[in-house]
Amino acid sequence: MKNKKALSEMISYVLLIVIAVVLSVIVYAYIKVYIPKSKPSCQEDISLILNDYLCNVSKGQLFVSLTNKGLFKVDGAYIRLGNSSIKRQVNENSFYFYEKDAIGLNPGNTYSRSYKINFARGSYNLEIVPIDIVENKVVVCEKAVISQPIECK
Repeated sequence: MKNKKALSEMISYVLLIVIAVVLSVIVYAYIKVYIPKSKPSCQEDISLILNDYLCNVSKGQLFVSLTNKGLFKVDGAYIRLGNSSIKRQVNENSFYFYEKDAIGLNPGNTYSRSYKINFARGSYNLEIVPIDIVENKVVVCEKAVISQPIECK
């Protein structure tokens, strides 16, 4: 009788180990399916140039002219105006150009537009952050950020 008890104890240990291995394989397969394989990123040679700007407080208007000097098209950009303490934060004076059905800003092309602003006269920081649409996801191109101090009159 003592031999039978030892045998059933061994079988229970083997079963516990097999169950643990099977559960770990199931968890691994589940995680492998749901974790993205690679993070979408911007192309290396994206470059926007700020051609011209005009900040007119009396008309409540900010005019921006950009040219794509890079090798790839730019799908859009965040255009932010504020002081240095709100740099890189979205606020009521953040603008965004991107049209879903548009081709984007191809290399060599220029984008010009006026935006409504609500600012007093003074010195501000104009920041332009290019974005790219990769696999239907907005990707911010942090390496191609333009930051320009401007004077609003």
